[in-house]
This record gives sequence, structure tokens and C-alpha cells, in this order.
Amino acid sequence: METGGINQSTKASLILGWDGAILRWICMEDGHVEEYGQIDEVAEWSTLADRFNHVEQVTLTRLFPEITLMPAAVADGIEEAILTLHHGVRSEGCRAFLSQRLGEELSLIEGGHGSEVELLNTCWPKGRWTSAALGWLEAQSQLASPHANSIAVSILSGSNRAMMCRFDAGALTWCTVTDDLEGSGILYHCVNAMVRDGIKMESADIRVSLGGVESMTLELKQHFKRFFKQVEVEPTPWEWTDSQPEPAGDWDAIFFANH
Repeated sequence: METGGINQSTKASLILGWDGAILRWICMEDGHVEEYGQIDEVAEWSTLADRFNHVEQVTLTRLFPEITLMPAAVADGIEEAILTLHHGVRSEGCRAFLSQRLGEELSLIEGGHGSEVELLNTCWPKGRWTSAALGWLEAQSQLASPHANSIAVSILSGSNRAMMCRFDAGALTWCTVTDDLEGSGILYHCVNAMVRDGIKMESADIRVSLGGVESMTLELKQHFKRFFKQVEVEPTPWEWTDSQPEPAGDWDAIFFANH
């Protein structure tokens, strides 16, 4: 089982985020972004590995994977069965990450760690796997903790998927990943989860934070404003020296691999 995240290094490091189709990479030094890019062809991964064979640290992460949370003591040894049970389909490979920042010792189980992920291990044998999804959840927990009596909903939209979570009085009560990005699909998921849990939205103190792909985030804000008074758009967590690359949400997700 892996741990959730790592600290920023003062030495050169490479962060790799794989979404199942595109490999995005960021080279950092002294906590600053030096270079970044993306690769569409798996055959080119080894060329990138040769180019950055000097870096002190390599971080690997899966972007917007299927996820399931379970007490670590329960999940140990049956992670793939739990993921299949919760999502209804068998995922090609899984990986579990341990968290102690979400109120209890939890295991976050990610799908999508199949053959192509194993090729990443071959190209970067000393790379360390972290969970951007878990890093994002832990970051949202920190944002929610000062508002002990409120409900905090956070959404990070990528180009093909979005991560969503809800904290009730500082405790994580719901999280999921969806590819239903059209129209009000994300809003439906959030509202449906609240109704299912008996939350009276008209009287509850609910804050919504939106991040990710700019055009999608602005559209989401309009949808959420119909139901919630407090809706905020979060800035990118990166400090880009040049213009921010698009789609922003996919790059923002990589940031949380280092959270």
C-alpha cells in the first residue's frame, strides 16, 4: 500500500500524470515549474525517461481514476474485489493508498492501474506512486475544517472526468469520479447525493468550490447558482511562469500528487 502524497523537493523532480490516454509531465526545481509537456504516444515514454534521467525524484500518478474509500483494515488484501463491487465492472488493475488525514485510517483504492501503468514502472523504475485523487481529497479536507458547522462541496473538472466530494461538518461523507460532464450532470450527482443523505438544501449552510477546466467551471457555476448561494471558482494551484496550459483541470489534478 502506498502513502497519499509527498512534499515538494528542493532538487529537480519530475511529476508524471497518466489519464489513460495522455501522459502529462512537469519538471520542477526548487518548487518551481521549469518545463512541462504531454505525450500522446506510449512509444515515446522511453525518450522522455532518457531526457530526464538526471532528476532526483520521479512521482507517478493516475489522473481521475475510479476510486473507492474503505477502512484500511477492511480493504487489506481484497482491494480489487471492493472496487469491482462498488463500480459494477472489473477494473484493469488497482492500487491502494493509505490516508490518516481524513478522520480514520482509510484506504483509497484506484482503478486503471493496468498494463500501460506497468510500462510506466518499466520506464521509471525508481518512480514513486502517489494518489492525486487522495491528495485532492486531503486538500479539500483542510479547506473544509475551519467551517465546522457547514457542508462543503468541491469539484475538480478535467477534460474527460470530474472528481467530486462533500464534507459535512468537516467529515468526508461522499466522493466519486464521473465522466458525466454534459449539461447539469455534475450538479445532478451532487444534489442526488444530498437528497439521498437527507440533507435539506434550502436550510443547510452549503459552500460549493469549483476548479478545473475554465469553460466547464463557468458553466457549472451557473448551474449550481440555481440551488446554492455560496458558489466559488478556485484559482489554479500552480504558479505558472508562462500562460497556463489547457485543459487546466488535468494539470491542476497533477498538482495534488505532490500535496
